[in-house]
Amino acid sequence: MSVSPRTHRLPQIPIASSFGGELLLSIVIVITLMTLFVPYASMYINKARLTQIFSISTHLRTELVTDRAILGEWPDRPAGQLPELTSDLRLERVVMTEGNFNLILSGVDARKEEHNLSFRLAANPELGTLIWYCGYARPDVTARVEIPAITTVPAEYLPPVCRSAQL
Repeated sequence: MSVSPRTHRLPQIPIASSFGGELLLSIVIVITLMTLFVPYASMYINKARLTQIFSISTHLRTELVTDRAILGEWPDRPAGQLPELTSDLRLERVVMTEGNFNLILSGVDARKEEHNLSFRLAANPELGTLIWYCGYARPDVTARVEIPAITTVPAEYLPPVCRSAQL
């Protein structure tokens, strides 16, 4: 009597149900990745919008110090027209006070309310230097700052230098 080897066959899975399972798994993975990515994406988009503001602030800081050096007094408004921004962010107005300025912005985040971003000039008489501080940054203990910061832009949108150090 001869014994034939048994052949084990795997059950056949219909292609339609296999495809449906892979599709469902793909959908679950995409949804999971989106829930992780979307909150960070909006934060990075808002940070990118504010980079335009910092390039404008460089121009305004230079203008302030130049006017002070040439005219001997601080200007009370920017010399030219406010620049146009390329994003949803809008620079509503600039408020200048004794060498310091606040940028009034709208469209910083989804709430579309106005926010202030302060730039303050601090003097350090011991070293004979002037340092600009932006946002929530705290001046050095030896520096004199004439006005307090009235920044209302959420700190997570600002660069690290405007959260705790000098600009």
